[in-house]
Amino acid sequence: MKTKPRAQLGSSLILALFVMSLVASACASMMFYFSLEVKRAQVVNRNIDMMLLARGSLAWAVDELNTHLKNKKPNQLLDKMPLVSVAEMEDGVTITSTLEDAQQYFNINALTESKLLPNFAHLIMLSIPDIKSEQAMQLATAVRQWITPEAQNPTQDYFYANLKEGLRVPAAPMAHISELRMVQGFNAKMFNALLPNLIALPNDAKLNINTAQPLVLSSLDESLTPSLIKKIVTLRATNPFLSTDKFTGLDEIKNTGKNLGEKITVNSDFFLLKTDVATLQTHMILYTLLHRSLKNNQPLTVVIWQSKGAI
Repeated sequence: MKTKPRAQLGSSLILALFVMSLVASACASMMFYFSLEVKRAQVVNRNIDMMLLARGSLAWAVDELNTHLKNKKPNQLLDKMPLVSVAEMEDGVTITSTLEDAQQYFNINALTESKLLPNFAHLIMLSIPDIKSEQAMQLATAVRQWITPEAQNPTQDYFYANLKEGLRVPAAPMAHISELRMVQGFNAKMFNALLPNLIALPNDAKLNINTAQPLVLSSLDESLTPSLIKKIVTLRATNPFLSTDKFTGLDEIKNTGKNLGEKITVNSDFFLLKTDVATLQTHMILYTLLHRSLKNNQPLTVVIWQSKGAI
């Protein structure tokens, strides 16, 4: 019986070892990608689980809003905001729900009314002290041109068209306040400074003076001093305004000589729900904009949008 030369046996052994190393490498790669897919599936499943947990928060908010409207009584404040609910569940899950008035913020879409441009310009200067009145009015005008068909400007259209992104002016109300970052003249620093006081609602949603942020209250008119704003905030904490006349009837407001009543309301239709879901492994914040109305004489609250992680 013939035997293979020793050199040939050595070559065969080397080839076998090489093949085995290739197989081992392929198996290792497959195991690595398999572990990634498992982790990805776990993340997806956790997100799904957290979204399902957040449904309880939404159900709570809708029930609260509908109950308030259903039980509305004369000479009483309809909604006392904010409302907070904390639910501790099994397996270390905690759901914190915060329901607040969305009309406490300056409604960016109200700028379809040109008479509100000075108000927004004033808010810009209050939020960003480095900005002077002329630049603030230019920024306010740029926003109005972004959201209003009849306010279009060919020069502005040219500016957006020549951007790297090739934007087109929508000439429609903002669906989300994040659109402000795309408006000519605004940068990230300005946006972040204004964000705590802004929201995008239908253009007829007025400012609720019972919940309005102090800086937003100040934007109603330049004559409203910090001391007057502090007085209003203190007064409404114990004696909320049950009508706009109660507010405009204040001596300091009457002395402004301005018709502030057309810019304000004492009852809101839009609300912002913040749902914070925390588990042992992860954490999620979900924002939900809600609209409440009467339909067939029955309260109806619906979701306008939801945003995970940021307003």
